Amino acid sequence: MTQELTKLRNMHLGRILLKLERQFTQQVLSQLADQGITEITLRHFVVIPFVTHEGIRSVEIAKKAGVTKQAVGKLVEELEAFGYLEVKPDPNDGRASLIFLSDKGEHFLRTAIESTKILEGQWQKLIGVERFNNMKQALADLLMCLEA
Repeated sequence: MTQELTKLRNMHLGRILLKLERQFTQQVLSQLADQGITEITLRHFVVIPFVTHEGIRSVEIAKKAGVTKQAVGKLVEELEAFGYLEVKPDPNDGRASLIFLSDKGEHFLRTAIESTKILEGQWQKLIGVERFNNMKQALADLLMCLEA
């Protein structure tokens, strides 16, 4: 691979975002493991970010995550067995189910959010508070535009 191609590849936004997301998630998972939360792994983040307090169908998670319904189903089963999720009948469709965070799942989410705050503080020290906050706001603004 040429140096020019390597430089282009390394500056590709998709690659940067993917690598940052993996770094971020792995570092948060490491903090959580230090607190005794060891069942959750990187693969579970295909499901967890999409579960809301209103509940969500696995088919919707699959669409949002860009994976198969079967993959989501397996992850939901694992997370339910670990006690992080609850699956309940959809009151609007007797054939479907909705996925919710359990009490343990909500505790996990609160703990994970605290871990992310710590990690954000560490990353702010690396590039500066203002640059970090500007980056975070710009990414949030872009996401809001794309999801509108």
